[in-house]
Amino acid sequence: MVENEELMKEELEKRVKKFLKCFEDAREELSEENIHDLRISIQRLRASCYLAAGMSNPKGLKRIMKASGEVRDCHIALSIIDEFGGVPGLEGLLTLKLQNNMENLRVVLAKTDVESIVERVRGLRIRETSNFDIMRIIADLFLEFKSFEGSYAEGDPAVLHKMRIALKKLRYTLEALKYSFIDDELLKSMHELQQLLGEIHDIDLFIERFGAHRDLLSERRRALISELQFDRVNAIEPFMKVSILSQKFQSAPEDAMEYAEYSSHGFGCYAILKEYQVKDEDILKAAILKDSGAPTSELKEIFGERVAWLVSEIKRREGESDEDFFKRLREGGSDLMLLKLAEAKEKGEDIEKLMDENL
Repeated sequence: MVENEELMKEELEKRVKKFLKCFEDAREELSEENIHDLRISIQRLRASCYLAAGMSNPKGLKRIMKASGEVRDCHIALSIIDEFGGVPGLEGLLTLKLQNNMENLRVVLAKTDVESIVERVRGLRIRETSNFDIMRIIADLFLEFKSFEGSYAEGDPAVLHKMRIALKKLRYTLEALKYSFIDDELLKSMHELQQLLGEIHDIDLFIERFGAHRDLLSERRRALISELQFDRVNAIEPFMKVSILSQKFQSAPEDAMEYAEYSSHGFGCYAILKEYQVKDEDILKAAILKDSGAPTSELKEIFGERVAWLVSEIKRREGESDEDFFKRLREGGSDLMLLKLAEAKEKGEDIEKLMDENL
C-alpha cells in the first residue's frame, strides 16, 4: 500500500537523522550518555530497515555496536565495583581496559564511512507492504519473544539474554508504527521489562567475567528474577492477543483486517472464535470490525448487511439497561449471542455467570 510505504520511508528518514546526530555527538565526546544514545539510534535504525526493506543489519553498523558495547561493559563493571566498595586490583585493570576500549571506539568512529552507510539506507527499496503484511512481520517478532515464556522464569542467563534481544527488536519496530493497540502504556511496559532484563544481563556478565561480589550480586539477581514472573511479562497483555491471532493469519478475513486498523479487542475476540472452530466468515469479520467505529452504512456497503447488523447489534445503545440489552441479544439469535460470548471471554468476564444471569 502506498500509504504504508510513505510512512515507513518517513520513519526511516527520521531514524537516519537521529543516527547521524548521535554519531556526530559521539565523535565529539565519548560520554556514557552519547555512547548509549548512539547504540539506541543504531538499534532503532536496524528495526526500521528491516520493517521497510527486509534489511536487518546495514553494513558498517556492526563494528560500531561491538566497539561501543565493549566500552559500555567497562562502564557497567566499574559502576558495580564502585557500588559494592571496590575490588583490590580489579578497578585499576578495568580503568586501563576502559581507556583502551575508548581509544578503539574513537578509531572505529573515525574510520567509519558514515556517508556511505546513510547512502545505502536511503537507497533502500521500500517494499510494498499492506497492513496485513506488517502484522505478519510484527507477529514473527513477537512470537520470537514469546517463545521464551516457558523457560525464562528459570533464570538461565542465555535464555534471558536472547529474550532481551528479541524484546528490543520488537519494541523498536512497534515504535515505528501507528496501530491502535500500540499505545504509550504498551511501549512503557516493554521498556520497563527491557530495563529489568538489562540489569540481570549486566550482573550475569560481571559474575561470569570477574566473579567478584558473587553472593551479593546473586542475591540482587534473585530479586530481579522474581520481578520477571508472569505478572511482569504479561504487562504487554494487549499484544499477546495479537500473537494468538498471528498463528491463524492464513485463514483471517483479510479485507476486514485491513479495514479495522487492528483493534486488540477485535484480535482477541476473533482468536477465541477460531479456537472454537467457528467458520462463519460474517461472524469472524464482525469480531474484527466491532471496535472499528465505522458507520453501519459503510460496513453494510463494504461487507454486507449481515456483518453490519452483527457489529451494530452487539453494541450497547445509549441509555439501554442491562436487562434490555441482553433481551435484545437473545432476540437477535444464536449468531449474535455467540459473538457476545466471545467478546466477553476476551475481556475476561465470567462466561458461566453471564449466561446464567443474562443469556
